Amino acid sequence: MSTAVTAPASAPGSAPAHKTLVDVAYHTLREQILDGRLPAGAKLRVEHLRESVGVGATPLREALSRLSAEKLVHALGQRGFRVAPMSLAELEDVTENRLQLETRAVELSVKRGDLAWEARVVAAHHTVARGDRRLRGKGIDVAAWQANNAAFHDALVSACGSPWLLELRSLIFDQHSRYRAMSIALNQRRGATRDIAAEHEAIVEAALARQAKRAASLVGEHIRATAVTVREALEGHLS
Repeated sequence: MSTAVTAPASAPGSAPAHKTLVDVAYHTLREQILDGRLPAGAKLRVEHLRESVGVGATPLREALSRLSAEKLVHALGQRGFRVAPMSLAELEDVTENRLQLETRAVELSVKRGDLAWEARVVAAHHTVARGDRRLRGKGIDVAAWQANNAAFHDALVSACGSPWLLELRSLIFDQHSRYRAMSIALNQRRGATRDIAAEHEAIVEAALARQAKRAASLVGEHIRATAVTVREALEGHLS
């Protein structure tokens, strides 16, 4: 029987308050990998994670195994675990697959969405827009923005009507999040020029106007722009 633990109130996108110890470890480590606090290639030693995550060795190993199944962590046999590596080649692969899946999901969602879907999109955009405007400055909470950005894109595709498309798109989106987080950190240091707020605003306007092909096209341009920004930022940092 799983041991339950009540976790403290958490930021958007983090684990719900009442979870098993395995779930707490899984959500904590997953968030830290996706927002870059645990960088690519970092060794994940159970003895060190016990203190930082606050759970024992057994739930930690189970959580790391779950993350390994999602390809966010690599198992090293008897030598423990390591955060999955990142590469420019993988960036291209992840970007191309996200393009195919997300643009299709957006087009279907705009065609099929009802008033409740519109309300989800508007609410999610209202939340992420506040962070969008701060991406050009300093000191933004990357983890919070990543969570709000994910919620916005999730809302856009939520009415597509295909559970498998949503599942595959979510897997690719999470892989892409690691590259986005690193890009944000690097661009913060050199001064970002891309206007994410304007891109999101244009996507929402097309979606709410029920311009399905235009919304999908804008999402495609949005994803491609991310790839260009990441590629430029990472050249020289990744092989």
